[in-house]
Amino acid sequence: GTHMGINIWDPATEKWKHLTIEDGLVGNVVRRIRIDKAGMLWAMTRNAGFSLLDPETLSIKTVPVPPQYKNGPLDMNVGPDGKMWVTGDGHLYTAHLENGEPVFTDVPMPVNLKDCAATVAVSPNGTVWTAGKIGLCRYGGAKWMHFTKEKNDLVQNPIEELIVESNDSVWVSYRDNSLGISKFTMKED
Repeated sequence: GTHMGINIWDPATEKWKHLTIEDGLVGNVVRRIRIDKAGMLWAMTRNAGFSLLDPETLSIKTVPVPPQYKNGPLDMNVGPDGKMWVTGDGHLYTAHLENGEPVFTDVPMPVNLKDCAATVAVSPNGTVWTAGKIGLCRYGGAKWMHFTKEKNDLVQNPIEELIVESNDSVWVSYRDNSLGISKFTMKED
């Protein structure tokens, strides 16, 4: 994905195919591309929603963002069950296809953690990690945990990106690029 659509390499013709809104993408600024359990490509666009691409035919289906997520998705990652986990506008939700149609499900998030919904990563066991300007959050399906610089030795609270290492460990990239990255591992109580 690029800021001007999607480029796809065709090894048979040894040529690039360039897809844009003229080809059916919901938007040209493609922030993430992920593959669901059915093999469909989900292209997350800035402020516009999703485009689903069939990798065999390159047919495109537009999936607008539901009204409750008015400002569009910020980040997206795929869970072990193949569902997309999406953050945006203070929300965390899942998206998947059911009988070929998109289904969006809101994931309850405490009001005081809404600013922890800018980026998302999912561990192999399905534990969801989110982050944003108030630090790092972890959701195991039943309860939320919140980690901060003040309480848990993060370098800084505003976090830009996450990469899962294991169920209890993530690498974090800070909004202030000069701080680099660090590894956060949950400590046993």
